[in-house]
Amino acid sequence: GAALCVWLGSPGAHAQNASRQPDREIKRAHPTMGTLVQIIVYTDQEEAAVRAMDQAFAEFDRLDKLMTTWTEDSEVSRINAAAGQKTGVPISADTLAVLQKAAWGARLTRGAFDITVGAFKGLWKFDQDKDGSLPAREAVQAKQRLVDWRDVVVDAHAKTARLRRAAQAITLGGIAKGYATDRAVALLRQRGF
Repeated sequence: GAALCVWLGSPGAHAQNASRQPDREIKRAHPTMGTLVQIIVYTDQEEAAVRAMDQAFAEFDRLDKLMTTWTEDSEVSRINAAAGQKTGVPISADTLAVLQKAAWGARLTRGAFDITVGAFKGLWKFDQDKDGSLPAREAVQAKQRLVDWRDVVVDAHAKTARLRRAAQAITLGGIAKGYATDRAVALLRQRGF
C-alpha cells in the first residue's frame, strides 16, 4: 500500500547552541484514510513532538470520518445517499472547503479531475473485492452518464451540498488526503514544529 509522509524541521537546526541537545529524528506512523501516515519531526523536544504528532493523527482521523465513503454516516456518504434530492445535506466547514477546492480542480483541468467518479464504486474491483474481472462495457457506459462535476451543488452560505441526479456519487479520495496533510502540518507548526 501507499504511505503518506510529513517531515518537519531539519537535522541539527540547533547545533550552533551548545546548551541544547542536538535535534533527533522522532518518527511515528498511524493508519488512517486508507493508508499509513508517517510523521517525522527533528527536535530536541521528544515529549512535545509526540503530543503534537498525536494531535496531527487525530486530525487525520477526524477528517477521515467526515469524508470517507467507507462508512454510512460520513458527510460524503450522506451526500451520496441523498443524490437526486432537492435539499442539500448539511456539511462541515472542512468538507465545504474540500468540495470547493475539488470544483476549482475540475474547472482547472476541464473536468479531468472529477469527484463524481464515485459513481464507479464497485464496478472495478480494486479493494477487498478485487477479483481481476473487468466490468461489462454497458455497465461502464451507464455509470459514465452519472459523472459530471457540475452536478455537485454546494451552498457555501447554508453549508450544504447535494448531487443533482439520483445514483450519482462523489469520492474525495483524490483530494482529502492533501487537505488533511495541510491541516496536520498547520497543527504541528502551531505547536512549534
